[in-house]
Amino acid sequence: MKKNYRHWGKQMFLALGLTAVMSLSFAQQPYHGQEVFPDKQEYLQQFHTMKQGTATAVNLQVASSQSYETEITIHEQSADHLKIIGQVKDRPGSRFYLYGDGKDFSGHLVLRDTKEAYHIYTNDLGEVITKPVDIDKVLCVDFNSYTKGKDPHEGEAPSAQAPMLESLPGAAAVIYLDFDGENVSGGRWGTINAQPSGFSDAKIEDIWQAVAEDYIPFKINVTTDRSKWSAAAVNRRMMVIFTPTNDAAPGAGGVAYLQSFRDNTDDPCWVFNNDTKGAIEAASHEAGHTMGLSHDGTSSQGYYAGHGNWGPIMGACYNVDIVQWSKGEYSGANNTENDLSIISGSSNGFGYRTDDHGNTIGAATPLVDDGNGNVAAADNNGIIEKTTDVDLFSFTTSGGAFSFNFKSHSYANTTDPDLDIQARILDSGGNEVMISNPSGLTASFSSTLSSGTYYIEIDGVGYGNPSNTGYSDYGSLGYYEISGSYTAGPNTQPPVASFVNSAGNCSGEISFTDQSQNTITTYLWDFGDGGTSSQQNPTYTYTTSGTFTVKLTVTGPYGTNTSTKNNLLTINLPEITSTTGDASCGPAALTLQAAGKGTLEWYDAQTGGNMVGSGTSFTTPLLNNTTSYWVQSRVVDFADNAGPSDNTIGTGASFTVNDLRGLFFDVLAPFTLKTVKVYAGAAGDRTIEVLDGDGGNVVHTKTVTIPSGESRVTLDFPMTVANGYFIKVTGATVDLYRNDAGPNYPYTVTDVVSITGSNASSAGYYYYFYDWEVENSCTGGLEEVVGTINSNPATPVVTYTSPTLSTPGGLTSYQWYHDGNIIVGATNNTYDPTAPGNYTVEVTDANGCKSVSDPFLITSTGGFLTSGAVIMVFPNPGTGVFQVQAIGEGKLNVRVVNALGQVVFARDFERMSDLKQVDLTGKPDGVYRLQLQSETMNHGYFLIKQ
Repeated sequence: MKKNYRHWGKQMFLALGLTAVMSLSFAQQPYHGQEVFPDKQEYLQQFHTMKQGTATAVNLQVASSQSYETEITIHEQSADHLKIIGQVKDRPGSRFYLYGDGKDFSGHLVLRDTKEAYHIYTNDLGEVITKPVDIDKVLCVDFNSYTKGKDPHEGEAPSAQAPMLESLPGAAAVIYLDFDGENVSGGRWGTINAQPSGFSDAKIEDIWQAVAEDYIPFKINVTTDRSKWSAAAVNRRMMVIFTPTNDAAPGAGGVAYLQSFRDNTDDPCWVFNNDTKGAIEAASHEAGHTMGLSHDGTSSQGYYAGHGNWGPIMGACYNVDIVQWSKGEYSGANNTENDLSIISGSSNGFGYRTDDHGNTIGAATPLVDDGNGNVAAADNNGIIEKTTDVDLFSFTTSGGAFSFNFKSHSYANTTDPDLDIQARILDSGGNEVMISNPSGLTASFSSTLSSGTYYIEIDGVGYGNPSNTGYSDYGSLGYYEISGSYTAGPNTQPPVASFVNSAGNCSGEISFTDQSQNTITTYLWDFGDGGTSSQQNPTYTYTTSGTFTVKLTVTGPYGTNTSTKNNLLTINLPEITSTTGDASCGPAALTLQAAGKGTLEWYDAQTGGNMVGSGTSFTTPLLNNTTSYWVQSRVVDFADNAGPSDNTIGTGASFTVNDLRGLFFDVLAPFTLKTVKVYAGAAGDRTIEVLDGDGGNVVHTKTVTIPSGESRVTLDFPMTVANGYFIKVTGATVDLYRNDAGPNYPYTVTDVVSITGSNASSAGYYYYFYDWEVENSCTGGLEEVVGTINSNPATPVVTYTSPTLSTPGGLTSYQWYHDGNIIVGATNNTYDPTAPGNYTVEVTDANGCKSVSDPFLITSTGGFLTSGAVIMVFPNPGTGVFQVQAIGEGKLNVRVVNALGQVVFARDFERMSDLKQVDLTGKPDGVYRLQLQSETMNHGYFLIKQ
């Protein structure tokens, strides 16, 4: 049944079936051999003017001296969508198209008759660039048609309804083989009413099976069911139309636009060959173009036809039986691109198929038999999906004859398998018992074996010299079947213990996988730290660091065996071994200390805190109160660098136009994005974000202050496994260096991270972030370390009750001083002075904090101490005012001190002999100490106020 197939999109302007011509004129200037139109909006406005009917011609200028009169048939434009399609007037087979998303657009002008093509695209500065490109990098041209002669399906009735076939049901990516006609419109091909192929059901099935074989290594569904194509995302599907209607490329065997599988355009590819072999080769070839592959040729052949019985899919290999994906290993190859890497790359979005059988003895799949040792192909088959893949199967025999046959890709009427099988029989220790690798693609065994468990290893191999007589194992991939028989029975061999394990790491969690052979009933693991397990495949967590010997003992009905691996694992757990706080009497900056494994990190809170330092010691800011900090150990499992090491990969400049640009990356294993290198045009704050896609949800964000020039920015973004992350700078200020040429994507740290590209329309851009430091590490628990601020004891008060000085007790220690000198042995809270002078006492509390009293003056221990001086005091006792008379020469200092040691009266008198008045009016009644001091006298006396 013929179906209508057209492109639908957001439409602001629409012109279908309309032939309108308009005049474009722009100022151009030479730019690296290209043409530059400075204003993207002005460029697009010319098409808008045409749609409004104000102009009648599009004179599409692609160089300063070259333009083409272009007819526009489709024009759709909105804020986030652009599609312009047309052709050059009076140039059959020409096409012109632009597609865009609101930020950028890209397209081509293709002239099939002269094999010319121009790339038209916007750069990240908003300019429109036009430049000539190789037409073979845009469109498959001159792929010759093929008719072999008598087709094996010649004369069969055309299919009324194509059989519903799928190679990988449920896969998100789809290649739809369309045999029943199609009405195509709205895309780069223009309007084409494609007639049905006229193929029979059997022919359709043969073609499907062969194309499916070519794409069987990948996670993509090759199907004849249109509903699977309809359900897939636009940029994860391709329609291959088999038709005699060759309007898209008259005279060709097929045609396709390169890289159209990943576009959001839904442009199909075409197969015009009617012969079964020709249709198969053209279908896989054209679908390969849509996934980004170029032609395989030589300096003299645009399409390599092969050598011997081998050829590359991206050549034109109609006359050889083995046609495989290639990386240009044949002599004179002009294209050494890695077909497998390109098809499975992140741009196409589907990757390799999941491995269906284990690659090791321990992961081998048991052969399925009927209970009597008969092995059927329907139950025992698999796929070699990668050059490095091998598949293992196990079987147990009581001994005797056996026979196995191994076939690749079996179907009746075509000879297009891709897998050249080598089969080996291995014993329980992995040693080769026998091998089969004949000159053909199949393999077989017919021999005898003694009792035991054995393993069949299937591998895709090459043949001859890939330069000119054969092929390597690179493209030897595909489906295989195992059939035959063996003498089934119990394995009477004693058990052989064997195991593998994951590597030692900083988490301490290790997975152990049993690979023991023969009949086993019990397992006993000894992990070397006192821990054991009886599971077959345990996961064990070490709780202490060290180097450990692991033993596995297996027991079965025919014996016991132990495998010991000395010093197998080194576990380096994060650990804090000691902490030391600090204390101060009064406000201070304190030094806290810790010891442990790895890097020690200091935080200001136990949960949700900020990292405030690193290393074995941390000096706090000035503390006024006792404050807790927390320290943890961080041990690194791995650390590596991703991306270009610097910005010298190509030309570039600081980018200031907008904040839309960034890099895509895939996270293959958890890691922390520690730092990136940047080059800033000017100093300032920038906000760096990681999103789950361009325009997606923000996963991480951080505002950082970046100096001018080269610097390293700390991000510390923890990343989890996912594809399609996008890292960018958000905000008005970007002004960071980016390359506009030179990147070589992807930039990959194996099994960790892959930087896959940018969101610019051209692949030549690399934005902002260089030399990524990625790290995976483990942290231990947070340990509290306290900085203690103690208060000093109150200033001690000294009192005197003759003959004893005293201060209150209750503190830890005391020390008396006379005129600033320590009094040896004076360590109580009382002291009897023996000489006049100033006495102080230093007190210490339980925290070691100290305070010192004010000086206490002792002028005598009773009576006059200075000769030649006469003192009179009256009235004494008195009620407030006391008269003091001293006889002598010189000045006199008079002080009165209360019982608490406080000075309540102080005065200097110029003449000692004058009558002095001491006024204690208003002071409490009690005993006061009068102190008189001059150059010749130092005297103390008691006053009594009542």
